Amino acid sequence: MSSRNYGKKMKTITSILLFITAWLLASIALAASHNIVISAETLPNGQYGYKMISHTTTNGTVPTYSADAVIPGPTLFLQTGDNVKVQLTNNTNAKIQFNVGGLSVGNTTPLSPKQTKSYRFNANTAGAFPYGDEKSALLGLFGAIVVDDPSRKVQKLVDDNGKLADVTRAQLDKEFVLFMVGSTFWGAEMSANGIQRPLWTNPTLGAIENQLVRFHVLAVGHPHTFHLHAHRWPDSADRNAASSNMIDVKLMNSPFDSHTFTVRAGTGVGPGVWQYHCHVMSHMQSGMNGKFHVVAAGSSETGESIAGASPYGKIFGNENGDGAGLATFIMSDEPGGWFRSTRGDALSLVTHTKSLEIIPPGSSVHFIMSDTIGVHTVTSLLWPSDAGKNDHGGDHFMIPFDETKAYRGGGIVQLNVPGLYVFTCKIHPFMMAAVIVDDPATDGLDLGKTIDLVSGIKDLPTSSDLATRLVHTFFIATTPKNWQDYTSTNPWHVAYPNVDVVTDAGKLSLVSVLEARYGQDTALTPLVKPATPGVGEVWINTQFEKTAGKTKPGTVTVLDTNDWTLKRKIALPQINMNNPHNMWANRDHSVVYQTQWLDTHLTLIDQKTGKESGFNNPRNYAGRWNSNLIPFR
Repeated sequence: MSSRNYGKKMKTITSILLFITAWLLASIALAASHNIVISAETLPNGQYGYKMISHTTTNGTVPTYSADAVIPGPTLFLQTGDNVKVQLTNNTNAKIQFNVGGLSVGNTTPLSPKQTKSYRFNANTAGAFPYGDEKSALLGLFGAIVVDDPSRKVQKLVDDNGKLADVTRAQLDKEFVLFMVGSTFWGAEMSANGIQRPLWTNPTLGAIENQLVRFHVLAVGHPHTFHLHAHRWPDSADRNAASSNMIDVKLMNSPFDSHTFTVRAGTGVGPGVWQYHCHVMSHMQSGMNGKFHVVAAGSSETGESIAGASPYGKIFGNENGDGAGLATFIMSDEPGGWFRSTRGDALSLVTHTKSLEIIPPGSSVHFIMSDTIGVHTVTSLLWPSDAGKNDHGGDHFMIPFDETKAYRGGGIVQLNVPGLYVFTCKIHPFMMAAVIVDDPATDGLDLGKTIDLVSGIKDLPTSSDLATRLVHTFFIATTPKNWQDYTSTNPWHVAYPNVDVVTDAGKLSLVSVLEARYGQDTALTPLVKPATPGVGEVWINTQFEKTAGKTKPGTVTVLDTNDWTLKRKIALPQINMNNPHNMWANRDHSVVYQTQWLDTHLTLIDQKTGKESGFNNPRNYAGRWNSNLIPFR
C-alpha cells in the first residue's frame, strides 16, 4: 500500500471517529436529568389522581402543570437519553405501585398509604408510554410519558396533496393526550406555551382550522380501536419514514399500547364537528366517544376544548364543585356492594348503602370493573319516564342504557332528567346500583313522578306499591346489614335513609312510607334442626360468606344429616373460590365440581377430604347442571 493511500485512509478513519465522538458528546450534552416529585391523591368523587409537586431538570424547561391532582396524571415530556427520578408519596388509602409500560423501572414494591418512595428509569426509547399503578389504573392512577428524539422532529402529517410532510415540535399548536380506559376516554391538553390542562372524560377537543395538532392515544387494559372522523395520518410513528400507510383508525393492543400522530386540523374537510371513538361496537355503545371540533380561522369561535364530566364537578357532598360532576361505581365481587360507589364509605352514613349516588342534572355516572374477575353488563333496570323522551330534555339515545355484550369494560352515561335510575347486570341480576338525579330547586330528593321498567311497564307512579316495593328491595339487597339473620334473636330491622323524597304524590318521608308498607322489627322464625335424621351429608354453597385469608367471598358448607350438624367448611382459605354458585358430582360422587358465579374457573374438590383436586378449568359452567344442594349417600 502506498503511503499516499495509507494517509487518505487514516484521514477518513479519523474523520469518522471525530464525527462519532462529536455525536456522542452532543447526545450526552442534550441528555437531561429530571427530578420529579408527585403524590397520589383521593379526588372528591372517590377516584385517585396524580398531583405534580415539583419538576426540575438540568436541561430545558418544564411544562406548567395543574395545581390539582388530575386524571390522567401530569404528562412528562422527555428526550431519548434522559434519566428520571420520581419521588412518589401515597396519600390514598390503598397500596399502590409505580411502573412505566415499555420502560424499565426499579424498586416496584408496593407503596403503602402515607409512604414515600423513589423510582428511577431511563428514557431510552422514543414513544408514548403510560405510567402508574396497574391495579388502580381504572380508578385514575395513570399518566403519560412522551419521549421525543433530540432532533425535535415529531410524527409526519398528511398534507393537502396527500403527501407526507415533516413537522417539528416547535411548529405544533397543541397536543392532546387521550387514554382509553374501560369504556371511557380521559383527556388532557398541552398548549404551545407548555400549559397543561385536564379535559377529564370524553371531552370535546377544540382546534382552529389548519392548526397543527399532535395526538397521543394510550390504551390501558383490554384492547381498543381508536378512530377519528374526517382526518387521516401515517400509520408509522417513525419521524424519518419516507412512506407509510395512511390510516384513520388504529388498533390499540393490551395491556399497554400507544399511538402518536400529527394532523392539520380540518385538512381536506374544513371546519366541522368530527367524532372520535372506539371502533369496538360494544365500547362505543357504552359511551366511549367524544368530539373534535374544528372552527374556521377568523370566526367568533375560539377553538378551545371543552372539558367533560370531572371528579371535581358538582355531586352530592361537593355541591360547590366546578362543572359537571362524575359519580363512579366500581363493579365488584363484594356481596351487597356489587356496584360500589368509590366514595361509598362516606355516602353510606347518609344512604345506608354503598350502591346509591346522588347527583344534579347534567352530571355523569361512570362504571368501572377494577375489582371483578367475571364479565358484566351495565343495563338500565328502571328510569324516569321522561328520561327516554328527547322532547323532555332526556337523552333517548342513551336511556335506557343497555350493554348488549358482557365484557370487563364499564361505561359512562350523562343523566339529565331528575328522578330515580337503577342499573343492573343482565347476567347477575342481584347486582344493582341506584342514582338519584336531584334538582337542587326542589325540597327533597327527586324520585320523579313516573318511572319505566325494563320489563315494559310504562309511566308507573313513584308512590305506587310496585315502585316503593322495588326501592325497599334495593335497600335490602345492596346492604348486608339489612339481610335477614336467622341466627340472631334480635328482630329483623331494615335501615332506610331518613330523607324526604319527591314523588307523584308530593313530598314524602321515605323511611315512613317503607316502614308503613312493609313493616319493621320483624320477628324471624328461629332455626330448628329437622326432627328426622338423614343419610350421608349435604353440600351447600354459602356464596357470600367472607373468611380470613381469602380475597373473594364464598365457601362450601357441609352438613352431617345424621344429626344436622356442621361437618366441614371448605375454602378456609386453601381454595380461593369467588362466589361459588353451582355444583355437581361425578358418577361415584368422589369428586365435586364447583363453579363460581363471578369467576371463570371450575374447581374440583375431593369429596372425602374437602381439598382441591385436579385443576382449574378457565371455562365457566355456572348455572347449567344442578342446584346448590347436593346430597351424598
